[in-house]
Amino acid sequence: MENIYYAHVRSKTKPELDQVRSIIQSTIDELEKAYVLVDGLDEITDADRQEDFIESIKALLVRSNTEGTKLHVLVTSRHQNHALGGGSIEVQPTPEEIIYMVEQRIKTPRSFKQSMRNK
Repeated sequence: MENIYYAHVRSKTKPELDQVRSIIQSTIDELEKAYVLVDGLDEITDADRQEDFIESIKALLVRSNTEGTKLHVLVTSRHQNHALGGGSIEVQPTPEEIIYMVEQRIKTPRSFKQSMRNK
């Protein structure tokens, strides 16, 4: 997995869905219980690619749970309707949390500048 990660970092590319699916599946196959966290589903901006990703997650759940691995998936996204099933919780930061986050970013100017450029 590290080799794939560093290969994409060096070439400044992103893995294809099939590659991600394969990595996750091979990792899950080795475990009795697995937890997968997908942060930022909304960052897949192409609707078809996002739907393909959602379908892949659903397929992993079905396959792993029928083969004996207990798979748990947590997906985070900005407020959007996704066909994942399960429940959803909307999280809103408090004003204090926002102030804290901004203060932390200001303390590390380089990170703050880079994050602002990426927006």
